[in-house]
Amino acid sequence: MRIHFVGIGGVGMAGLALLEKSLGNDVSGCDLHAGPRTRWLEENGIRFAEGHSSEHVGEADVVIATPAVSRSNPEIAAAVESGKLRYRGEVLAEIASSRETIAVCGSHGKTTTATFIAKLLLALGEDVAWAIGGETGSFPVARAGKGPLVVEADESDGTLALYHASVLVVTNCEYDHPDHFKTPADYFACYDAARANAGTVIESLSLAPDGWDIPVVGEHNFRNARTAIEVALMRGHSRDAIAAVLSRVVSELPDRRFQKLAEGVYTDYAHHPTEMKCAVAMAREVCEGRLRVLFQPHRYSRTKALIKDFPSAFALADEVVLCPTYAAFEEPVEGGSSEDLYAECAAQLDFPRQSLVLAQSCEEAWRHASRAMRKGDVTLILGAGDIISLAPEAAKFVAPSA
Repeated sequence: MRIHFVGIGGVGMAGLALLEKSLGNDVSGCDLHAGPRTRWLEENGIRFAEGHSSEHVGEADVVIATPAVSRSNPEIAAAVESGKLRYRGEVLAEIASSRETIAVCGSHGKTTTATFIAKLLLALGEDVAWAIGGETGSFPVARAGKGPLVVEADESDGTLALYHASVLVVTNCEYDHPDHFKTPADYFACYDAARANAGTVIESLSLAPDGWDIPVVGEHNFRNARTAIEVALMRGHSRDAIAAVLSRVVSELPDRRFQKLAEGVYTDYAHHPTEMKCAVAMAREVCEGRLRVLFQPHRYSRTKALIKDFPSAFALADEVVLCPTYAAFEEPVEGGSSEDLYAECAAQLDFPRQSLVLAQSCEEAWRHASRAMRKGDVTLILGAGDIISLAPEAAKFVAPSA
């Protein structure tokens, strides 16, 4: 088949594109800009075009997109009109359900757990395939292999319920994505459907430490690694074989999982209160001075639904700088702005007024943080939106000597 990807440079789309190529399909894609990931795709025989045009759809049999791409996109509009449009989540679930698959789902820790599983099985000699929403140094978003397929199964659009996994790993389950799931019951039902469809279910929170020495920072990362060990044990690998490669497997977290950008500057993808609390705790461990957190709320709907839970995530910080809410194609929702979150933080946190800052942009937040930094301070850049665009500038930061 001729398959065209709209937004192929995205971390999830690139992985699925490689899987489709490995199945013998003719794969092409486009995105607004070229980058390291699109060059990697081209090296793997996938055609890339910079920019969007309805002409890209012409000869394709199928056009794959994510719900995040606007319906006004010319390629999406053309694909809808021609009946060629399919969404990434349903296509990945279809592929995963057609072969031996280890599907990793959960509200938090999916990317890290799936990465640890794939790296561990590869280190143990299995010809493992994977499609994961993250990359780590030389570890790419996807690999074609003849062994088990490790996938990060996303629940955000409800397609998790479509999976029929050989093994379903559930890291945890906590209400999220209120833009799609209107009630917690709807959210949990999606997980229940995936559990019912699976051959075997591993619940990460039920696993005992069992004496494993796992060299990672953070209790949540210990659980992520312990889950990978459980998968390997279930597949017949010995404790000794696992122990021999474990430290190498967990030596790096996926990008934007408490990633060090410069001395005293870290970034993390966390955007749910529970994830944020873990990231702030990790930052506190390495901070000798003031801990400054720059946070960009992700989606108005999430900010409104969880607004009472966000302030406690900042409890260990000395200063919080809030950036404007990242819309992710949502229209503004009353009660879901960064101003609303500022008011809630001011009401809940015992902070001096000058330690709670409302920035007009992510760039303004970084200028404030970089000028305020002193020796021993740590700045943590949190969020899943375009706050990541601060990374190149933040990586140039030189820590003050006093």
